[in-house]
Amino acid sequence: MRRLPNPLVLLVLSIIVVVATATISAPASAQAGTPPLRAGTRVRVTSAQWKSNELVGTIEQSRGDSLFVRVSGHDTSVAVAVSAIRKLDVSQGQRSRPWRGLGVGAGVGGVIGALWGLSITPDKRGMIVNTRGEQAMVLGISMAIIGAPVGLVTGVLTKSEGWKAVAPPEGRVRIGMAPTQSGLAMRGRLTF
Repeated sequence: MRRLPNPLVLLVLSIIVVVATATISAPASAQAGTPPLRAGTRVRVTSAQWKSNELVGTIEQSRGDSLFVRVSGHDTSVAVAVSAIRKLDVSQGQRSRPWRGLGVGAGVGGVIGALWGLSITPDKRGMIVNTRGEQAMVLGISMAIIGAPVGLVTGVLTKSEGWKAVAPPEGRVRIGMAPTQSGLAMRGRLTF
């Protein structure tokens, strides 16, 4: 006859799974609207204009068909052709992610504990668990409980910069190719 797991163990495991799922999938608080691109705005620019492909700095000015960006740690600014910008992101500031850290810590601890429990021989005296599955569950829950606060502290202490994609500023002259029924057509736009 098969023995059912302890209801308290199932309850704790369920709580850990719910907390981990909620913290990892919870969206960051979104800020409404697109921030303006004015002097002093921190940006990340992806362009075909240079080899490093990505430039992070502060906007000095936006003039005509160019965006002038002062790269962090340099004295001069870089002129970026608006037509060459593939992607433009605006910084949302430095932030920590404690709840994501808690979820990741609990998840990693739980997986490590479960794998550890499956890899060692169960206690034959039957004091705590009788099978590898029960042992994996007990060690998984125990390690998840240990991993959660470690992840929480790591999430609080680790800061990362948040970015929001925005449309690049419109240049005065835009030229491009567009498909038509009979082939390709060249299009242009002049803005005043």
